[in-house]
Amino acid sequence: MRYATNIQLEQIIIHSLGDGESNDLELSERSIPLDDKQQLVEYINSHIEHSLHYSKATAARFKAIDENIASGICKAIINGSMNFVHGSQLLAKILYDIKKDDKRIAPGDLAIAFFKAGNKPKVPHYLAILKIDPSKVYRNKIKHDSEGKRYISLEIDGTAMPTTRERLQKCAFIQPLDPRPLEYDMIVLDQQTGTENLQMARFFVERFLDANMAFDDQKRTQLFYISAIGACHDVQSKLQPHENELLRDSVTHAVKLAHINVDSWISELPVSEEVKTQIDQKISTALPDREFNIDTTFAEKLTRKRIFQGDNDLKVTISTKNFKDVISSVKPPDPEKGIMYYSIEIHTKKWNEVTR
Repeated sequence: MRYATNIQLEQIIIHSLGDGESNDLELSERSIPLDDKQQLVEYINSHIEHSLHYSKATAARFKAIDENIASGICKAIINGSMNFVHGSQLLAKILYDIKKDDKRIAPGDLAIAFFKAGNKPKVPHYLAILKIDPSKVYRNKIKHDSEGKRYISLEIDGTAMPTTRERLQKCAFIQPLDPRPLEYDMIVLDQQTGTENLQMARFFVERFLDANMAFDDQKRTQLFYISAIGACHDVQSKLQPHENELLRDSVTHAVKLAHINVDSWISELPVSEEVKTQIDQKISTALPDREFNIDTTFAEKLTRKRIFQGDNDLKVTISTKNFKDVISSVKPPDPEKGIMYYSIEIHTKKWNEVTR
């Protein structure tokens, strides 16, 4: 889900949370007809893809699935047990009540959408929840269809559509919840412009969605380290021995930092773009979060020793700080020369058998 591509908007409905002149809640009675809204479709598709790829978006999990709050409503909308329009109205009312009690929350619109991802064909659709703040480029407009049903559409002022540089500050992209995913329910972005306090900034995830971040810094550090080491193993046959050591050193260095942006770290690796892509895929499969603080105390425990396992119950444990003094060289298999095994040169002043 994190790297969903070829986004295809299926359905979208917009409710007004107040436009700055009026603080009244305006609910749509139907979704927007999209046949002649290609510009809007492209804009929403682009925002969904860019927000999912944004490094500050993180994995989150509902505290509980309850039919009376946002989690249960989202589940029911996705599985079809609740009408899309009705469910979206309930979500808008929940967010509006939060906004009404806190004047610091900006007015704007709430968009609820179904979308598919071209690279995730097995997923019927995802649910997007987007808080769209007021813009000078577009404005909402109340319309009615042939049956008299009211709906809010976004109309463009002028010829230019707002670009994805005007990044959405608050949005959530929720996976199907039947069965519920083990690690996380959604990818969320919950930022706040200006200098408002953290409680204010996190109202979207914590108060509206009643969710928590899925991983703390220790778990992120662990998942990054384990998946990055696994990636080193996966690509070692494509690299020269010195390149493998440089890559492995890059992982150790990364978890000694206070903070990491995984995208930036991968872009600076001393390997080819093909290998970078393979490493990225390995890490992103295990860890959807891309930017976080490293738990350096926990990382020190992870990196204190390096452990290698070979055939026939061979296991070698070496302290990381002495690794290069002990392992003098590693020569990988070379089938073209008939060499089908690793050749490892070990320097040690002792070689005693350990009894059980």
